[in-house]
Amino acid sequence: MNSSEDHKRMELYEKRLKELTVLEQETGQESQDILEQKAVLIAAMTKTQGILNKKNQMKQQFSSQLAQLLENSQQVLKDFTQPGFSSALAEELWEGQEQPEDPNDDDPRNSSEESSGGSEE
Repeated sequence: MNSSEDHKRMELYEKRLKELTVLEQETGQESQDILEQKAVLIAAMTKTQGILNKKNQMKQQFSSQLAQLLENSQQVLKDFTQPGFSSALAEELWEGQEQPEDPNDDDPRNSSEESSGGSEE
């Protein structure tokens, strides 16, 4: 995202465009060669300016995202350092765990014993 080369390139284009304008004024005529060179330079300058704008936009987005990450990390740090946070977290994690099922619940014999046992009484 370094744009120093693009800025140097833009300066060279501007310098060459001025040289061509001076040359054009000195000769007093618009030669086809000068006009073509100016058109190429203007197109290159437009493209380079677009690249510079895009890089600037990307830098701003990157900075914005970094600021958001910093803000998020500061909030997390604040939350994690609150008194009682670790015990509250441990409690929530414990409550969130699935309780182990009774191994007898999966045994089909248990369900038939319960139904047959219930009918015998």
